[in-house]
Amino acid sequence: MKERILSLDLARGFTVMFIAPVHTMLLLSKPAVQESWLGWIFRFVSEGPGAQLFMLLMGVSFALGNKKSTAQVLKRSFVILTIGYLLNVLKFGLPVLFGLMPDSLMHWLEVANNASGFLQLALTGDILQLAGISLIVLLLCNTLFKYRFLYFLFAIVICFISPIFWDIKTGFGISDHLMQLAGGQPPRVFFPLFPWLVYPVFGVYLGSFIKNRIKFRLPKLWLVSILAGCTGIIIFYFLHSTNEVSFYRTGPVDTFFHLLIVLVWLYAWQLLSKWIPYNRFFELLCWLSKHITLIYFVQWIFIFWLLPVFGFQTIGFYGSVGLMALLTFNVLGIVYIIDKMRPS
Repeated sequence: MKERILSLDLARGFTVMFIAPVHTMLLLSKPAVQESWLGWIFRFVSEGPGAQLFMLLMGVSFALGNKKSTAQVLKRSFVILTIGYLLNVLKFGLPVLFGLMPDSLMHWLEVANNASGFLQLALTGDILQLAGISLIVLLLCNTLFKYRFLYFLFAIVICFISPIFWDIKTGFGISDHLMQLAGGQPPRVFFPLFPWLVYPVFGVYLGSFIKNRIKFRLPKLWLVSILAGCTGIIIFYFLHSTNEVSFYRTGPVDTFFHLLIVLVWLYAWQLLSKWIPYNRFFELLCWLSKHITLIYFVQWIFIFWLLPVFGFQTIGFYGSVGLMALLTFNVLGIVYIIDKMRPS
């Protein structure tokens, strides 16, 4: 396995290992558990090198992968979007349709516990919707951009213009849903295209950088990290946004520093892959990285179908630890079985 691929797999696989525990804590653990030292660790992994890392590496894969036709990319985008909405139906479906979803969760999601509420939940925008739409944007960029540095400039532009797309409403169902996907906020949309498009776009830039130096050495990620960090500092002094920001809708400064964290994270795993020989733990992380979509899919169904049993944010510290371990074991076990059943 080539080092550059190994380091990316290790970085992604380690974060994938926390997907089920983080989401279990978010929905099933008491707020006090979420504010504990364990919650702090999980919050760092999920809000630091978490979804941002996944989206950036999607861009890297787009740049490093074999050249695909427009039809192939659009088909891949359609499949991802279909999986995303299917997941919404499955994870919300049975509990809501049978009236089993905890009222406290429905209040948190700002929907009624009825068929209308189910429709709203089925259209929730999550990271799979973001990934599917981002692929289409990357396809357009690949057609328009002839120089890789244009991706870096486009990422900066996205940071600045993102607030323009936030909370736009047209009064028409389909167009409103599309605008929500572009610039909505929780609980309707958790990963709006703006500003999250920054990460796959920058990922293509980074991937092109790696690809063009494939015969020599990996790019010095720390140099790129410094570039991103300095850009964020400059923006801090020249931009004072009045828009409401959060983890899901970050301003330019926060977006660049999230990008900085991801790049440092990648560089750390690059060093580890150099210093530590390939081992069973690395093998596990590579397996997790390879099956990220299926793991994400299965763990959400598990968690939401357990909500009628345990309730919304009701479990204490030790119960949370035990449930996270048990749920992770079951999720990975099911993914392993599904993987073995696939034709080789």
